[in-house]
Amino acid sequence: MKEREEQENEVAWMDHFVALKKRKWLVIIPAVLCAVLAGVISFLSPREWEVDMLIAPGHALVRTEQGSYAEVPVVDPKLVAALVNRKAFDRLLAEDMGPDAAFSPELVAEHLKDTGWVRIAARDRDIVRAKSVLSRLFVRLKDEVDRKAGIYLKEVESQLVLNKYQILDKELSAKGGWNKLKLLDLEINKARRESQSWERKLAISEDRIDSLSEEMKAARERLEGLEARSSQTLAGTEEGADATGRLLQAEALRDAQAYCQTLNDKLNAEKIAQEDARLAISDRHDRITQLRLNRDEARNEIERVGIEIDGLKSQTALLAQRQAGIDSARLVQEPAASPSPVSPKTVKNIILAGMMGLLLFSIVAIVLEQIEKRKT
Repeated sequence: MKEREEQENEVAWMDHFVALKKRKWLVIIPAVLCAVLAGVISFLSPREWEVDMLIAPGHALVRTEQGSYAEVPVVDPKLVAALVNRKAFDRLLAEDMGPDAAFSPELVAEHLKDTGWVRIAARDRDIVRAKSVLSRLFVRLKDEVDRKAGIYLKEVESQLVLNKYQILDKELSAKGGWNKLKLLDLEINKARRESQSWERKLAISEDRIDSLSEEMKAARERLEGLEARSSQTLAGTEEGADATGRLLQAEALRDAQAYCQTLNDKLNAEKIAQEDARLAISDRHDRITQLRLNRDEARNEIERVGIEIDGLKSQTALLAQRQAGIDSARLVQEPAASPSPVSPKTVKNIILAGMMGLLLFSIVAIVLEQIEKRKT
């Protein structure tokens, strides 16, 4: 069955070849006429040139998630190409060209990969008009890019102003910290001098206590002697003791007792003063320790503020670079026309018309052959 089908297909192809050979002029002459007609039409058709330009959207430095800065387009080149291809600017361009001017160029845009550039082309019979349209289109695109670049610029400028005031505030804080540090040093020195003064008072008090102790010892010995003699006098053991002598002894005993009491009071007062001096010295030492802790905290705070100021200054320098890095759209290539017309393509049209003619009239020849066979 399969061999029979193959034989029938071979017979059919041979029949088609015979039909084309038999009616070759029916195929060739009309195909040639179609090619000639296409050439004449292409020759008589108006010539169109392609005018193109290259633009680079503005760039800006943008902070990334990692904290660094990267250069990115203010407007995505793909978006620019899409807007042009969607005829988003045609109405504005028609208004720019004026009511009396015909806006005929067909605009085509493409993003050139790995370059960040956009190629915009316009086909028109009038090269001057096409160049004018592209120039006006660039102005419109530049206005849009400048508007968005202005947003970036305002953001950077506001951040720069904020950093400026933050730096001033931190510097004032650091200045206050230095003043506080000086006051703490003065208080530490004052507390140290007071402590030294109390230490000198304590030393003097200790010397006084030693002196009073010696004097107290001598006074007690004298008092004990007077008390012993007074006891003997009262017992009548002394010879020739009379009332006057007893009176004098009693007076001397009272004076000795009063003197011992006075020395004892002075000794107790000195001990109290000594304890007060020790408490004052301990208080001054504690105060000095606390003031030193406060001074260390003040120094740490000054260092922390200094680090923050350095960070703000570094950020300000980066912002200044970012501000300088914001640029507008620019022309990479001025609008330029193609060296030769891009339409109509005469040779291409002739070849296509000839091939279509051959195909069409080959089918006609085969159909006529089949009709003739059926009639026979």
